[in-house]
Amino acid sequence: MRTRSRAGTLSFGVGSTLTSQALYAAPGTPTLAGGLATAAFNIGAACGPWLGGTVIDTGGGYRSAVWVSPGLVAVALAVAVAGVLNDTATGG
Repeated sequence: MRTRSRAGTLSFGVGSTLTSQALYAAPGTPTLAGGLATAAFNIGAACGPWLGGTVIDTGGGYRSAVWVSPGLVAVALAVAVAGVLNDTATGG
């Protein structure tokens, strides 16, 4: 139980951290940056359970849904690396 409460407590910091980083990256358009950060967080929060349910429905069993999380993390890291490489290439 203690691990769940820690994970739940830490998860509340993710949204505010994402939003603050978006605001830092786009100081000229704080409303747009905050809105996009919130939308990205909500899309991620919806995709995880949906993909987990899809994996279970395809016959993978309940334990197979656990592997959805590392897959989504890999996709997020790939997007982040692509963004950094794009910024580096364009001088941004």
